[in-house]
Amino acid sequence: MIDTNKYKDQLLDLKKQIEEDLASIGTNKLNSDGDVWTGVPADREQEIEMNDEVADRFEDLTERESTERTFEARLKGVNEALEKIESGSYGSCKVCGEAIELERLEANPAALTCKAHIDEE
Repeated sequence: MIDTNKYKDQLLDLKKQIEEDLASIGTNKLNSDGDVWTGVPADREQEIEMNDEVADRFEDLTERESTERTFEARLKGVNEALEKIESGSYGSCKVCGEAIELERLEANPAALTCKAHIDEE
């Protein structure tokens, strides 16, 4: 006597594997006749990959723009500090005019405010 459960399990495993293989190359649509697989052209797969690449590039660009803004702000502070050196006012807080703490200037030579006004820089 044949063990149909054994073959049924094997066939279900095979069906699952075939459906996974089909899914990797096509799409599954259910219609009145049952499942119908439609192949996805290779160029469509490439289009999907290109869309992913565009998304990755957009994310990278967004990160770069954020980093760029940070660098631009730092550059502006450095240029402002250089202008203060040229004008003879370097080391004085641009908010209150008091001397900027030496340890602050040691840590950040482009500091434009004293510790009391650090949030206003």
